[in-house]
Formats: sequence, C-alpha cells, structure tokens
Amino acid sequence: NILIDKRVGLPHNSKGNTTYTFVDNISADTYAFNPSDIVFFELHVKNTSNVALTDVEVTDFGPIHFDIYENPGVKVDGENTIKIKAGDFAAGEEKVFSVRGRIHNTDKVSLGTTCIVNRARAAAGSVSDEDTAQFCFKKGMTTTTKVETIPSTGPEHTLMIMGLASVLGYVGTRLKKLA
Repeated sequence: NILIDKRVGLPHNSKGNTTYTFVDNISADTYAFNPSDIVFFELHVKNTSNVALTDVEVTDFGPIHFDIYENPGVKVDGENTIKIKAGDFAAGEEKVFSVRGRIHNTDKVSLGTTCIVNRARAAAGSVSDEDTAQFCFKKGMTTTTKVETIPSTGPEHTLMIMGLASVLGYVGTRLKKLA
C-alpha cells in the first residue's frame, strides 16, 4: 500500500523571520491568508507495504483561486495540476516533497473569507491514496473614501448661546439694580 499525507504551512513570525508549522488544515479562525500570498505544503508519501514500489507518481491538483507552482513537479498542460515523478520506494520508505502556490488576486475572488481545499494523490501501479489540506484567505475592501474635512457638529453653538445668555443675564441684573 501507499500513503500520502498533505499538510499546509501555518506561518509564524518570530523576530522578523517567517517559519511554518505544517498541519492538516487551517481554519479561518486560526489564520487567513491574503490574496497574492504564497502558501507552502508538504507531501509525505510512504510505502506502507513490505514490498518495493516502482515509478511512484504524486499529483497535486491546484484548487480554484490558486495557482500551484511546478517545482518540484511538472505542470500538466492546460491544467492547474503538477505531477512529481517520485521514483521507487523501498518497503517502509517515506519521502517528503515541498510544494507551493499563490492565491489569486483578481476581481473574480469575492470579498470576505474563502476556504479552499487542495488535493494530492500518490499512485504506483494498482495502489493509490489521496489526501487534502484546507486553508482560507480573506479579501478585504479594495477602495476607501478619504474624508477631507470633518463636518462640524453641535457644541460650539451651544457654548456660544450659553456664553451670550450669561453676559445678558449679568447685564440685566446690573440694569435692574440701577433702576
């Protein structure tokens, strides 16, 4: 048998450097990428049988809103898919492949949060396995309105009226005493 475990890189910033912890899925509550961000994946492929497997091929199917890069594989013509010639696997042998891609930044991507699933498959002869990894990205508002001046509201008129009333009250009291 063959086993594939696809993991997505959860970024962490530490002292100005970005490191990644590779996990099965990243929910929108955990972390949301931005359009144009690069997303990293690890593909763990293991021969779980007690016999050698030959000509193992790994296929990574790029989902909608995402372009998967060729390295280490070769892009399938006309598709958002890469194929990796993983070679032969001895009994119990495991190999890890790093794959990356970029989230689209186009008008076709809706505002808000979008979660997508990236699928990979490992096959050799009559044995195969598939696994997925989910990640989310958030597209914010693309336009802003600049406010040149803040319209004035209320209190300056109230203070002026209260000040005028005080002055008139004082003048009225003085005139009453004179009369």
